[in-house]
This record gives sequence, structure tokens and C-alpha cells, in this order.
Amino acid sequence: MFTKKVILLGILQLVFVSLIVTIFLNLWNIDLRIPLNYQGDTLWFLVPIKGMIDNGWTYEIPQLSAPFSLSAAAFPSMTNLDWAIMKVISLFVEDAGTVLNLFWLFSIVLTAWSATLALWLLGMRSWLALGLGLLYSLLPSAFMRNTAHISLVYYCVPLLCLFAIHITRDSDYPHASTVRKIGYFAALAQGFNYIYFSFFAVLLFFFGSWIGYRRNRSWKPLHGAVLASGIIIISSALNLLPSYISWKKYGKPPNMEFKVPQEAEIYGLKLRKMLVPHEDNVVPIFSNWGKRDKSIPFPIENENTAARLGPFAALGLLLLLAVSLGLVRTDMVQELCIIKPIASLTLFSLLVTTVGGFGAIFNEIITPDIRCYNRFSVFIAFFSIAGLGIWLQTRLKLPSSQMQWKLVGGVVLIVFSLYDQLLHTHSLNSLRPNDEKSAYAEEQFVKLLEAKLSSGSSVFQLPITEFPGGMKERMFSYDHVRPYLWSSHLHWSWPSFSKRHRNWLAQVGNLEGEALAEALVLSKFSVVWVDRFGYGDNGDRMISKLIAAGANDILPDAHPRYVTLDLEPIAARLRQRWGVDEFKQRQVTLFDMPSIQWNDGFYSEEYSPNAGQKFRWSQAESMIEINNETDTTKSITLAFLVASVGRQGNLTVSTEKQKIVVPVKDEVTPVELPLVLEPNTTQKIKFKGDMERVPLPVGETRDLRFYFYLMGLHLR
Repeated sequence: MFTKKVILLGILQLVFVSLIVTIFLNLWNIDLRIPLNYQGDTLWFLVPIKGMIDNGWTYEIPQLSAPFSLSAAAFPSMTNLDWAIMKVISLFVEDAGTVLNLFWLFSIVLTAWSATLALWLLGMRSWLALGLGLLYSLLPSAFMRNTAHISLVYYCVPLLCLFAIHITRDSDYPHASTVRKIGYFAALAQGFNYIYFSFFAVLLFFFGSWIGYRRNRSWKPLHGAVLASGIIIISSALNLLPSYISWKKYGKPPNMEFKVPQEAEIYGLKLRKMLVPHEDNVVPIFSNWGKRDKSIPFPIENENTAARLGPFAALGLLLLLAVSLGLVRTDMVQELCIIKPIASLTLFSLLVTTVGGFGAIFNEIITPDIRCYNRFSVFIAFFSIAGLGIWLQTRLKLPSSQMQWKLVGGVVLIVFSLYDQLLHTHSLNSLRPNDEKSAYAEEQFVKLLEAKLSSGSSVFQLPITEFPGGMKERMFSYDHVRPYLWSSHLHWSWPSFSKRHRNWLAQVGNLEGEALAEALVLSKFSVVWVDRFGYGDNGDRMISKLIAAGANDILPDAHPRYVTLDLEPIAARLRQRWGVDEFKQRQVTLFDMPSIQWNDGFYSEEYSPNAGQKFRWSQAESMIEINNETDTTKSITLAFLVASVGRQGNLTVSTEKQKIVVPVKDEVTPVELPLVLEPNTTQKIKFKGDMERVPLPVGETRDLRFYFYLMGLHLR
């Protein structure tokens, strides 16, 4: 199987990809320590990489989620195969940015290898498989997603597509046995990576087996699909096993139900975006098309723009759709017969992934966990490139006086498409100056801070942001990762991603000034880190209150965005005021406070700018659970404010042993409920309101009856 020809193709692909990405991304002129995209989701993907470098692997990161530790495995986005490759890279380089960049670049090479191999096994000539494999590895998706969506590297996809095509065929074609073995291997590899492509591969396998059965009247295709799908499912379960273990040990993290069915429409695939050329193309007709498309305010344009195929694959997609509609004959030559099942697989993929497609129905009826169906465009891209490549090769074999012109035309189309796809490197290159400037300034600031703090010191990060996500004012999601990336011996409070951390944060999150400073000192924090971008007033109010409480600016004017405040003067004052015993007792009280878990009937937490507080709406009936995970009995008071909007009624608050009735109106009503929690027990608190539903704008479907402010627990 691995003949000299295959090895030669692999070497040539390595050379071609290396030359192209080096030239078009100016790799000789950049600092590889800084990610090629130093913002957004890239920052989150750097977390497990740095955790792996600092701690050996990615699952537990003690440097984050202070005053505790981050169980990174609790976030079920495992890519263990990718991490294993990164681990090998990290043996030679020591910083997360370089590891991420080198892995992403190597993934392009891996994709070129797998695509070339898959196309060659489909019967394509070596030179054509080489060119089209290169084209596939450099899809617009690769550059538009880049390191920001590193989990979506697609080096397994060509082999998964190859196996899906194999299932539709009879098993007596050349290399059939090899293709089957490679398919099983690809299924195993994909199972240990991001769940998205694993999910879609299983769908393709079963649809392909139905085509195979219809064509061959044999159950063999189904047997192959079941075996390959079983391999993916088992390996995916093993891949996600650390998440299950983390959930078992620490409980399922809060806010994990952040995906909703309608996002299948928001992040669905758009045929228009797949076909459109780049707006900077030198050919006027393509340039005008691209610019016109970009100028029109089409709705829900987001990451689905990364599904662009490039001219060659776009033409291939149109060919396959024409075949599916019976507009193109595929029975003139034996080699063309394979195009029809490829076209069927493509049409199936499009019907599942498009806006309003079967994927949206799946999300509506079964689960919304797979929501960004545009990400499966790489499957359609492979089918499209393979289909058009086979059609071109067949045309070149037919006797004709125009053969040379056909050959030239095919090569020109490949080169032109490659040019159009590589235009996306410009946007990556344009980010570099600002990214490098930001990274250097942040690195220097963190090093100055570390020079003033002892090893292991904990830093509390403000403002408090949500996880996952967490945009606030001018802060982007995951901006709190930035200082951690350049830190060598500090602990950081972000993210809040466990029940224990969220419970602790509930005790300190609404505090300000002296009360906040005291709580942070009790929580063993030495410094407060303030990101001015997270505040409408540039953080001035928060900073001034902490300084008034006794905190000192450690590095005044050292960075225009960040301020670091030393809590040691406050800590010394508190130790002197309380003494050692009371200080420790207050620490125990803060860390061991029972937790509140919001259950059925409640909606997600919201923020009221007018009140400056968070609140949560409830349906007519709802419930919370209060968990005492300590070995001591807790006498507590559940306190909250409750109100409605334009509705009045009574709210019944009940436990197994007591019941109170509270009148609810527009103005907030304070409520206190005394409770006694036995060690390691959970107590359910039920709420039932008899007020009518709050009137809402057209299109708003929530059943809102009453809402809570400032729900918290206090020891008695």
C-alpha cells in the first residue's frame, strides 16, 4: 500500500504546504510565541495547552479558578488526539502560543496528506490527487477559523468521507480492503477528537449504507457502517470519560445548558456563503460578486461565513447538485458511476446542515448540543472536490483533439482556486501588528507583577465574567485568560466553572469596596486585577472604592488597560483586628457556606443596569436546592427580594417542614426563611405563584410570573 509513489506524494505535499503557508503567512517575520489569532476563542484553547505544559496534561489546572483549582476536564470539549500531538510538540518548545501555532500549521500538512491519500484511493491520478489534496488542505475554512477554532482542524475528514463513499460501493474495486481498514482507523482517530465531526461521520455512514444497500442489494454496507460507527461511539465515549469523571467527583458545572435548539438556525449552513468568491479577487466578476454579497445586510451572518468553499469546490458542489437532480449523465463511462453516490452524500449533507434543515429538526426533537451545522462544510468540500476531480479526470481520458486545452483548463482552475482561497491569509496577517503589540505589553506587565509577588500568590480578576462566553463592555470572551498565559507562578480567579467556585463567588460577587476587600483577603487573595475594558466607567468606581478601603496600586500607570491593587495592607489590618482564631473561623465560614442550585422553573440569570444587580425570572412553579456538603449542621437564613411587573398575587414558599405566603407586587418584597441543614444533605425549596403571566412583546415565549433579586444564604 505505502508504495514509493505514496511516500513521494507525502513528501511533495509537505514541501508544497510548508512553502505556501510560510510565504503567505510571512512566517519568517513573526513571533511564533504569539498565536496567529490572539483573541476570542483562541485564548480559551490556549488554556489546556498551557495547563499541559505546566502540569503534564490538560485535565486539571491548579493555576486557575482560585481559590480552588480548575477541573478543565469538566468542559466536555475533549480533543485528546490533538492534545497528544501538541504534547509531542511541547517537548521541544516551552510556551503555549508556539505549541498552538505549530500544531495548527502541522494540521494543514496532515489534512493535505489525508486528502491526497483519499483522492488517490478513489482512483485519481497522482498529480491530480496531489493538487486537489493541497487545495482541500487550504480551504478558506482553514484560514478563517485558524487557531480560534483549533478543535475544528479536519485532517480526519477526508478519510471519513472516503469510507462513507466506500460503503456505497461494492467491495471488488481496487484497494477496497485498504480503504476499509483506513476507514476504521480514521473512525478511531476521530473519536478521540472533537465530537462534532464524530457525530456527522456516523450520520454519513448510515446514510451511505442505505445507498449501498439500494445499489448492491447487500447487507455488507450496513455491517461496515455499524462497525465504523461503533468504533467512533466507543472512542468518543472514552474521549469524554474524563468529563464524566469530573462531573461525578465535583458535580456538573453550572451554566452547561447554554445551547438552545434555535441556534441550529443561527449557525446553520448557507449555500450562498459556500459559493461566494473572495471580494479581493482580481477577476472583476468575482470581486464584484464578493463585494456585493458583503455589502448586503443578510441576517444571521456569523461563523457560517467560514463555510466558503473556494471556486473549485463551489463548482464541484454545483456539479454534484446537478447530478442529484438528474441534469448530468454519469453512466457514459464506468469511472463516472462513483459520482452519483458522492452526489447523494453531498445532497444529504446539505439537507442536514442548511438553515432550516434536518439538523434543526434534530435539535428541536432530540438535543441542541450540536448547533453549528456550518462546521460540516468541510465534508461537503471534500465531496465537491472529489466529484469534480473525478469528472475532470474522466474527461481527460476521453479521446479528443482538445485534450491539451482540457488539461490546461483543469490546472488553471486549480491554481485560480488556490489563489482565491489564500486571499484569506491577508486578514490573519493584518491582525499581527496589534496582536504582537498587545501581547508584548501584557507579557511585560505580568512579569513586573510577578517580580513583586511571592510564588503561588492568588490574583482576583475583575470584572467577574460568565463562563463559557462572558463578553462585558469592551472585554471580549476569555480576555481574563491573557495574564495567565504570561504567568509562571501566580494563581488566577477566572473562570468560575464549578459548583464550589460558583458558590464561593456568590458570597463575594456582589460586594464592593471594603466588604469585597475583606472577603478576598479571607479567600487568600493577595492582589486584585482590574481590566478597565470591562467597565463602562473604565473601572474608576471599583478601583477608587478598593483604594479607599486600603488597597495600593502596585504598578501605577504601567499599563493603560490593567490595574493591580495590593491587598496586603488590608490583610495586615484584619489580622490585627480579628486575631488568628477569628480570622480562620471567618475563612471557614466563607468557604463552607451551603450552595444554591437553580432547578426547574427558573430562567437564566439576567442583569438590570438600572438596579445594578442580577436577577432571575421564574415560571408559576419553580424550585431551588440548597446543598450542605460539609460534615457540620448549618443554621442559615435564605434571604431574597421578590417582585413582578404589572402583576400582583401571592407567592408560596415551602419546604418539607414549613410554608410561608408572601404578597408579590411591582415593588420588591424582602423575604427571609430560616433553615437548618443537616450534614451532607440537600433541602428543596419550592415556589408557587398565583399571579398571571407578565405581558411580553410579540415573539417572546417565556412564561414570566415573578423574579428574584439578591438571593443568598446567611449563617444564623
